[in-house]
Amino acid sequence: MQVYCDMENDGGGWTDFLLGWQQYAAGFGNLKGKFWLGDGMASNNGRRFSTVDQDKDHSSGDCASHCKGAWWHGACTNANLNGLYLRGSYSGVYRGVFWVHWRGQGYSLKHTEMKMRRL
Repeated sequence: MQVYCDMENDGGGWTDFLLGWQQYAAGFGNLKGKFWLGDGMASNNGRRFSTVDQDKDHSSGDCASHCKGAWWHGACTNANLNGLYLRGSYSGVYRGVFWVHWRGQGYSLKHTEMKMRRL
């Protein structure tokens, strides 16, 4: 599937995400390059940002400490881009930069990008 980058609106550099649900659920792009994942963060919707000193998750424990990174934890999470950069497979779970629905919680992604801007 081809995904296009909008180089004109609001300064350019935007990817066109006007795709159907199945494409998002399956993920799209190039696994060896830029790959967009599906609904791994659905459980984070509406969550408060939880840190090691401000435990705002819905778990009886402290997800930010357990997952080694502040995040929009629920109980705890299926994706954490703020974990430890362990660069691939590691022992234990929920410590690295992980996306459960893609590589599991025992694999730390080697590169991620998360982009946000104020609306």
